[in-house]
Order: sequence, then structure tokens, then C-alpha cells
Amino acid sequence: HLTVSLLHNWYDGCGQRLPMVRYATLHIANNYYSAGANNTWQRGIDRRKDCKIYSEANYFEEERKSVTSNSHGSMYDVGSINLMKNWLNDKPAWNPADYYTFKADKADKVKNMAMTLCGAGKVPVAGPTVYDPK
Repeated sequence: HLTVSLLHNWYDGCGQRLPMVRYATLHIANNYYSAGANNTWQRGIDRRKDCKIYSEANYFEEERKSVTSNSHGSMYDVGSINLMKNWLNDKPAWNPADYYTFKADKADKVKNMAMTLCGAGKVPVAGPTVYDPK
């Protein structure tokens, strides 16, 4: 069983499994999901068996492709833009704040941040977000 944080990524034109989560606990925050030049994006977050996902302030270009309709595991979201909320849980199965300090950037800033800061040669030494392991 893994516990993973996926923070400040730009998924541009990826087809699916962004990520595909099975038997894991994930914090998915401040990520930007876009269709890319080939518009190959089929679906974003893909929850599967025994997963616990805490989604926070992500930006999805297409709501209908943001998350799969699978009802396996649990997924909770706070503050994301264009996230299909039909299949989300009302309460989180876990909270990243119990493990580390993280202040998410507002979702409406994520697209510009990703396009400006993500990619080869663009990773700053000191990013705009504070990460402080407890």
C-alpha cells in the first residue's frame, strides 16, 4: 500500500490514468489537466479498488473527462475547477494535513502556474508553495 502526493504537475495530452489509483492513498493537488495538441485526453483521475484520494485545487479543462465514474475506493475533493462531482464522497477517507503541512494554491491560478513553471529547465529551486514535512 502506497501513500503518494502528486503536486504541481501538468498533464498535457496524456490519454488516461492521471493517475490510475489502486490499493493506494493519494493527495492530488494543484495539477493542470489539458487535452494537448492531439486532444487524446480520455479521462483524468481513475479511481480503482481500495484507493483513498484527497483531491485539492486541481484545474481540469474538460469536466466530463476529469474523473472516471468508477465507484471503487473513495475520492474527496476540495476547491478543484471543472471536476465532475457526481462520483465524489461527502467526507474524506484521509487527510494529508495529518501527515504534512501543505498550503494549496487556488485552483484558478494552477493553469498559469503549470504553463509557466512546468517542463524541462523550468523547475524553480523555491516554488510558490510551502512544503513542510512534519
